[in-house]
Amino acid sequence: MASSSPTSGAIAERESRLERLVYPALMAAVIGICCLLFSEITTFSASLDALTVTAPGENYITVSRIGAALVMLLLAKEIIVALMGFGMLSKPAKAVPPALSADAPLVSVVVPAFNEGAAIESTLMSIVELDYPHLEIIVVDDGSTDDTALKARRFAAAYANVTVQVISQANGGKWKALNEGIARVSGEFVLCVDADSNINRDALRFMVPHFADPNVAAVSGQVQVRNQVNLLTRLQALEYLVANGSARTAQSSDGCVLIVPGPLGLFRRSALNKVSRTYFASGGGAGTTEGSGPFSRHTFAEDFELSVMICALGQKIVYEPQAISHTRAPENTRALLNQRYRWLRGSMQVTSRYHDLDWGKATQSRAMKIWMSLGTLGDLYVIPMAGLLLLATIVWTFIIGDLQSIFMLWALVWAIHACTAAMFIRSHGENMRLSLLTPLQSLYGAVLLIGVWTHAAADHITSRPMKW
Repeated sequence: MASSSPTSGAIAERESRLERLVYPALMAAVIGICCLLFSEITTFSASLDALTVTAPGENYITVSRIGAALVMLLLAKEIIVALMGFGMLSKPAKAVPPALSADAPLVSVVVPAFNEGAAIESTLMSIVELDYPHLEIIVVDDGSTDDTALKARRFAAAYANVTVQVISQANGGKWKALNEGIARVSGEFVLCVDADSNINRDALRFMVPHFADPNVAAVSGQVQVRNQVNLLTRLQALEYLVANGSARTAQSSDGCVLIVPGPLGLFRRSALNKVSRTYFASGGGAGTTEGSGPFSRHTFAEDFELSVMICALGQKIVYEPQAISHTRAPENTRALLNQRYRWLRGSMQVTSRYHDLDWGKATQSRAMKIWMSLGTLGDLYVIPMAGLLLLATIVWTFIIGDLQSIFMLWALVWAIHACTAAMFIRSHGENMRLSLLTPLQSLYGAVLLIGVWTHAAADHITSRPMKW
């Protein structure tokens, strides 16, 4: 008797039709809520005139209005990014590409590792199990003081069917480990993977086909947090999806994804060689002395800098959200703040180098210049300052007792965040329950991270030496 259960194809088609309804509905909700927010902020701004008696002075009124204007600018940016990504989100999800033939180009996997003894075997296992026929793996132990190198060599001996090289060097930083590994690769493509990350088995089947376009130099994968064990790690999981996923989705439509993340990035080897010749050769203009490149020692954000250099050469970087790497996020506040200091300081360094060294003149890509000049500067400087002003306004509003206005503003802002978060959580295949955390996302960014942003900004302005 024939089964009456729906086929997997019918289920997929039904889900595809649902996606085509869900995303337009969420986008329409965002635009509608934004109109309400504009009206509410206009009312709030008008009410500030009535506060001149109770406010500390006119400066407070001016600061409050600036804060409201910055919030609106940031929301406008969020909506523009969502609209740019909407075209990709509303397309039917791609089926898993067919398995590649045995003559597929060799992919060399470079794994830089420092004191990753607890995770290295799991990472290597996920690489060995990739559904790709032609791999080599190069592990670069960057002066680990634990058993990272021992476990990597033991793994290499156990899996003779895949070429696994383990190289040990004195501790010099992730950039140096990556350069050492890339100098030894023989593949047409180079996959860079952090030593604490696990890759989905089908990742390369989604990533490699992008290189059919000869202008594509790199493909960024999606990064998800695998250790969602407490509120802090879940907030980071939401941040990875909403902040990083949305930006990469929008930037991919222009072919200028600005950060190919460490946990999963696939590069055309010839593009890496071009970066090395252009920026690291004598007289190349990058001011480097560390050797052949393509990663630089001058920033904490070597992945961001490499991506910017590739885009500045007029080559494309695209985003493939269905290629997923599961990475470990910091589980306590101290570790998170240390990580974010490196990220923020490194991003400030890359932005400064981009403008100081005129890398943008090498390309006519208007989109890339806009993302660097507006998007990056906004994320690095405008958002933190807006957070500070917003916190000051909220505190004073509580003091004077005008709770209804601030609650309404907060509810509308939260609703916008919730709708955009739902779009990217659903499209990236994560747990929709993460969207429930959006009310805490702004506080997480403004309160927890504002201190480390101040520290990073002060160190960058004073050119304080870096410590790896």
